[in-house]
Amino acid sequence: MFSPRRQAEFLQNLQLFGNVRLACRAARISAQTAYRQRRTSPALAQAWDAALLAARAHAEATLADRALNGVEEAVFYHGEEVARRRRYDSRLLLAHLARLDRLEEREEVAATLPVLDDVIDALRGGEASVGAALRQAQCERGVAPGADSVRAEPVSRGDSCAFEAQPQGFPQDRVPSVPPCRECGGQCDDPEATLTQADCQWFGNRLERFYDARPKDAPCYAELAGYEDEHEADDVEMAQMAAFEAGVADWWLVVAEGGEGEEGGNAGGGENAGSHFRKAKDW
Repeated sequence: MFSPRRQAEFLQNLQLFGNVRLACRAARISAQTAYRQRRTSPALAQAWDAALLAARAHAEATLADRALNGVEEAVFYHGEEVARRRRYDSRLLLAHLARLDRLEEREEVAATLPVLDDVIDALRGGEASVGAALRQAQCERGVAPGADSVRAEPVSRGDSCAFEAQPQGFPQDRVPSVPPCRECGGQCDDPEATLTQADCQWFGNRLERFYDARPKDAPCYAELAGYEDEHEADDVEMAQMAAFEAGVADWWLVVAEGGEGEEGGNAGGGENAGSHFRKAKDW
């Protein structure tokens, strides 16, 4: 159960490291539970985004470290590790920072960030919901709620501060089962949705689904890159993601994309059913 105290642990870890899966482990809940609660609780979604924004300093520090020092990885040749090298590539982290830039522009997230620690403390203290904790913290700090703040719980008119923060002219239970993305109006927050290039989180969701589906015992990218000398680990990763999305069997063994007639055979179902991929033969 995603109780208020577990929500506090989740938000506390998320604002430190900016990693949803690590935060879920810290709170002892599944990622599915966290995302399900996010879809049904606008207040939690707001605090969640503020926690990601608070972790920006950690992401920037990681980016700086990778830019200056690189990341050490093994070099394989015919399945054997023959050397180690430092690789300098932070494209995905740069894309994540660009997403944080968009979060920072949202008024309700900016209004939540200064009171995030107070919200976490209130949840640990037994506050019943993120929404109530957020309203109370904003009242005590004198922080005005953002223009797009949404209330998930009904309040009485006796709660003057909470009532003033309530957007007028909308029913209080207007949250759909899967709220549209506040950035683009698409289904970016739905882990089951089929996203397109029109969705702002299209690439990020593709990566997450790709990583979740990859078998734990699959050969590492660097090892497969050594199978054909002209390929880099990043090339293998991108080729495997394309194969995964095309429905290729054993896509985690793909080493490169190829043209018509190259080995790799049928790409399976999906929109890219006519594509061909080359696979490593030693696994």
